[in-house]
Amino acid sequence: MVVGPGIPEAKPPSLFVLAGEPSGDFHAALLGKEILRLCPQASLTGVGGPRMRQAGFRLVYDSSNWGAMGLSQAIPKIPGLLLVLHRLVASLKDSPPDLAILLDFGAFNLRFGPRLKALGIPVLYYFPPGSWNRQPANVEPLARACDVVVSPFPWSAQALRTKGIDAHFFGHPLLDVHASVSGGSANLRNPRLPSPNPTIGLFPGSRKHEIKHILPHLLSAAQEIGKRLPGARFVVSQVPNLNPSLFSSTLRSPQWRRLDIQLTSDTASLLKSSVLALAASGSITLEAALCGLPMVVVYRGSLAMWVQYRLFLRNLRYMAMPNILAGEAIVPELRQSEASGKRIAQAALNILLDPGVYSKMSQDLLRSTLPLQPRGAVEKTARLALEMARNPRPTLEKE
Repeated sequence: MVVGPGIPEAKPPSLFVLAGEPSGDFHAALLGKEILRLCPQASLTGVGGPRMRQAGFRLVYDSSNWGAMGLSQAIPKIPGLLLVLHRLVASLKDSPPDLAILLDFGAFNLRFGPRLKALGIPVLYYFPPGSWNRQPANVEPLARACDVVVSPFPWSAQALRTKGIDAHFFGHPLLDVHASVSGGSANLRNPRLPSPNPTIGLFPGSRKHEIKHILPHLLSAAQEIGKRLPGARFVVSQVPNLNPSLFSSTLRSPQWRRLDIQLTSDTASLLKSSVLALAASGSITLEAALCGLPMVVVYRGSLAMWVQYRLFLRNLRYMAMPNILAGEAIVPELRQSEASGKRIAQAALNILLDPGVYSKMSQDLLRSTLPLQPRGAVEKTARLALEMARNPRPTLEKE
């Protein structure tokens, strides 16, 4: 299904977008830029982080620190978020937008959406919660929260349609970001080892607790790798929603001073220049897969998160997105106590020092992302959003 060309508009459309976590901020910014490209007069307001602000949104709340993982982190945030929810509803009642777009952040948005609909505001849910899961949970809260869904995963859209939800799959937006990747053999990276200065990317995550609990172990792994590969260069991905001091304070520790460690905020360039990624479980693993970049994936957290993991997540077959997509263990996953510096380093060296393992992993990663095609998802979603803003019941062309 593709959205038809724009129709003449009587007034500039106003859109309100809510993204409660860094990944949502990233995708909302991509969408906002495309909306403004298609309709420069559009008014974009919302809740998000630095990327949305840079993309042209007027933010009424900054959600950079709203994200939480596990009950221990979420519970203290509840009173403040309930107050924000009340204030947003009151504000939008007085000045309703033509369309509201919600991104992920289900704990908040699944409560916010029905209130928006009660005000007569059409709602588009982009990146529905848990859409990566091939066996979706109860979809009734999602149906109550929105009019239309755009999912980045084909099985999610299909499952939602069987439940009567107006759901669409246009491809995964990250394919537009990493446009040079086609999944063909021309894009397969070759091991650049032995090399005098191989670059290894460290991607500790986008939340404070991830920097605290994961970055030190990635640095410890870098230290171990450096013993086998003395010329290795290590670069840490520093996300814009977090205070740079979180990274610099860790790197200033005397135990890491002998490491050749650099920081960068250009994640896309780091993915392209690295020969291997040491990455926290999350959307970055999908980005690395789209680049055919071999990786070691880490999940590690606080004591409370460890308890939650033992109770609810221990039996989860896969946590890394490439493994979820493939339905098999393409890349190594190290969880909680397994994710020590030595274990991470050993898994990394097993990949780096075996060209056969390295090449196969790269090919398997690229193949795992083929179901996420076609490209063009951001533009199609932007066109759908603009049409919904002009007409709550958009007319869509058949696929």
